[in-house]
Amino acid sequence: MNPAAGLARAVLAIVLAAPLAAQQPPLWGGLKPGRYAVGYRRESLSAGTLHLWFPARGERGERLLVGGYFDGEEGEALPPRLRQVPSAAWPDAVAAGGPFPLILYAGEPGAAGPDNAVMAEYLASHGYVVAAVSGAEGGLDAALGAVAGLSYVSRDALAVVARGRAWIPAVEFAAARPAVRAILGLDPPPGAPAAVAPGRSLAVLRLRADAASRGSHDAAEPPGAAGVGVTVPRSTAHSFGDRAAWLDFLDQPDDSAPDHRRLIAGVAHAFLDGALRAWGPSLADLATRLARAGLVVEGAKRTP
Repeated sequence: MNPAAGLARAVLAIVLAAPLAAQQPPLWGGLKPGRYAVGYRRESLSAGTLHLWFPARGERGERLLVGGYFDGEEGEALPPRLRQVPSAAWPDAVAAGGPFPLILYAGEPGAAGPDNAVMAEYLASHGYVVAAVSGAEGGLDAALGAVAGLSYVSRDALAVVARGRAWIPAVEFAAARPAVRAILGLDPPPGAPAAVAPGRSLAVLRLRADAASRGSHDAAEPPGAAGVGVTVPRSTAHSFGDRAAWLDFLDQPDDSAPDHRRLIAGVAHAFLDGALRAWGPSLADLATRLARAGLVVEGAKRTP
């Protein structure tokens, strides 16, 4: 048995009991959909393109193809086989009642379209609204403003997820906004943290690529935040975005697909449930479970 595959299954069994589903989207690589269909909207803003995934009442209309996430030349540049793959998103779907917790996603700067649509779809199926703005800096502010008036979006449960180089501005965004209750870093680089007001409750989880795959690095959490760092064994930078799913589907898998993607999504889901919902594990409990499962964990601790 592949050791990474066994570890992924063990961790998922410990941190998250995901429901079974009758049909799995082609790019999900073993992720188990939640109870909701996935609705999707896109909108042109002055700051870029808003991508919005949300829990829907049911499937309606035609499923979005992967190429539909990208504009013009960017979509045409995808391999034809990938471009025509159905995503999990339904553009004509109607939002379920809500209100649902809101995840603001910051992808790698300069990305032509969403770079983590699979995770956004997965979280939406489990009852989260995920908003991202591609093609511009300051996307978190633009995304928050675009969804602020939606009736199915909770005003009391907000988290930020940031990938790669988007981590440092995302931490600054979260530190300046008391409404943000959690921030998740997907392979974040090292960088100067922002200050958090004394007494502020902000949960911080950093999921990092294996140091052996790209050199050792350590991203700092904001002072005053409960921070946990977790190294995903044998993972690469590709493990934390859609590229791993694409390569796996095209029969060009790297070491990160598909088991690391299931592990990363499962841990992210458990962390967000704990930070934004009553039924999830606390950050300290999640860290303990992951350590017992064999992952390298730093924390949980409260930084000075």
